[in-house]
Amino acid sequence: MRLISKTRRYRMDCDTALSIFARIRSLSSPSFLLESAEGGENWARFSFMGTGAVATVEGRADGVTLTFAGGETAHYPPGMRSLRDILNVLRTDPQQAWTARRFPGGLVGYVAYDAVRDFESVPDSDPDPSARLFRFLAPEVLCRVDNFRQQVGLTVFGDSHNDDAEARIDARLDEVEGLLMSSDLGEVVRCRPEGGVPEPSPISLTSNCSRQVYEDAVRKAKEYIKAGDIFQVVLSQRFSATGVAHPPLEIYRRLRAENPSPYMFFFEFPDETLIGASPEVMVRLNGATAEVRPIAGTRPRGATLEADLELERDMRDDPKEVSEHIMLLDLGRNDLGRVCQIGSIDIPEQMVTER
Repeated sequence: MRLISKTRRYRMDCDTALSIFARIRSLSSPSFLLESAEGGENWARFSFMGTGAVATVEGRADGVTLTFAGGETAHYPPGMRSLRDILNVLRTDPQQAWTARRFPGGLVGYVAYDAVRDFESVPDSDPDPSARLFRFLAPEVLCRVDNFRQQVGLTVFGDSHNDDAEARIDARLDEVEGLLMSSDLGEVVRCRPEGGVPEPSPISLTSNCSRQVYEDAVRKAKEYIKAGDIFQVVLSQRFSATGVAHPPLEIYRRLRAENPSPYMFFFEFPDETLIGASPEVMVRLNGATAEVRPIAGTRPRGATLEADLELERDMRDDPKEVSEHIMLLDLGRNDLGRVCQIGSIDIPEQMVTER
């Protein structure tokens, strides 16, 4: 497959990224929205969204499956290394590629925690060969929103091997353009009075382990630390709930209002939806430069500037927070050292307070 694309640009100074996404997501599934609030107070310049897929990629313990829009499939060996071969299959015609900053097109998706076993020898006490380790889509429709210039770049991808590929792309562009011009936001309520958002109905959360089991794990972890067997461990539990009445996009909308974060995401697949807001970049690769930015040490925000600064001083003077921060810097440096050139690793910032 060789992908070709066409791009149209629009001025949309009466819309937000969310209202644009609410329109185009009705076109087809899967869909996604990626947004960023920098410093918790300012929206980043670009938002990215997409709908439909020229191909999807799913990785499990027994192998990786590439599924094309027409239903054809191709199978690859287990592990994320197969993504290199898949990206070669989903190559874009260099004459057609849209040279947008950050994300001109490619694969969008998620990697599950259990995929760590592809990189590290970690025991698995309860293996599930059917569990998804990663899932990606190559969007058919990609929309890039410039929140500063209030412009939208709309790109549609297609398979050049189809005789009518360009005609299909033009038809799809016309279809999406019609959605952009419409006023229908689907299930999203356009406007609410301040404070008029109804409180969500209470839901009952169920953990995958009891309180006693979790507390026992904490005590055991502390014993391992005292014995010198480990110096860091992350314990977790999974909560589940049934009967959630709110539509997924409305939940995301509430989350971005209550917790604006540098990395907000909404992935909607036919059988699952992922919603999240994170302050931390896991890893970023820009050209030949790899970057990690670990976060350690947190405090709540103060009601006033003076209270805020006092909480910051308290955090900076806390030996536990400082020790954890230094430990994560060392871990991040070691991780980069496994893949980067010797002597190229730099720590330009440390102990920086982010709000």
